[in-house]
Amino acid sequence: MGLQLQIAEARGPGDFDGVFREIVKGRSNALMVIPSPMFGAHRKAIADLATKHRLATTSILPNYAKVVS
Repeated sequence: MGLQLQIAEARGPGDFDGVFREIVKGRSNALMVIPSPMFGAHRKAIADLATKHRLATTSILPNYAKVVS
């Protein structure tokens, strides 16, 4: 499939802006959010940044699909 994995680590919501800049700089086209209580608590902020940076986003958690409404 020609996919390449880029790992970006956020330890808290203060890291989100920098991580998204890193993801975009790396020319990623999509984002996979792993299950985490911290990511779950801030899923709206993640969805907003993904929208801002035009990144398709997925997670195994159904709550992410319910955010954007």
